[in-house]
Amino acid sequence: MAPTIQELGLDRLTTEERLTVAEAIWDSVVHEMETAALRESQRAELERRLADSIARPDAVGRGQGESACERPKMSLPIVLRDEAQKEFDEAIDWYDVQRPGLAFQFKAEIQKVFDRIAVFPKIHAIVLGDIRKAVVRRFPYCVFYRPHADRIEVLAVFTPIAIHPPGNHGCSKAIVGRRAIVCAQATIT
Repeated sequence: MAPTIQELGLDRLTTEERLTVAEAIWDSVVHEMETAALRESQRAELERRLADSIARPDAVGRGQGESACERPKMSLPIVLRDEAQKEFDEAIDWYDVQRPGLAFQFKAEIQKVFDRIAVFPKIHAIVLGDIRKAVVRRFPYCVFYRPHADRIEVLAVFTPIAIHPPGNHGCSKAIVGRRAIVCAQATIT
């Protein structure tokens, strides 16, 4: 069991000091997530999804693709694989149960990742084949995506920390996207 705030003596700190400690802890987690190697189960799942993406390039989530929403001229639409659509709903449901408003915050952070990769698709490191990894702030997730000339294809979002009920492939995971996400500037609903 993890130590409590009282056991660590953090309750004796001022609010500002606790926020500074929390930010330092989160920064250390983000650094670990950025540099962490894929677990074997995650690598195998990404390899399977990459092969499926190559074999079936048009198998993206329903409602994805072009829309009437405004995008910067140099921004690419964000599309998700069919199975990504289903898994995202499960992640949102999990966050909804944890705390009111947490799912909304999670979606907002994911939207920031989508906005960033839509404009700068090659900003993140390649981790497998042409799959890139973007770390999500405030939540222990990494978005795995493939940039294409005409779109950004999201394959997976894995959490390296077992905080959710384990999914298939022996790893905790969620895939990001909602039917309303059709371009980088769209709002996730």
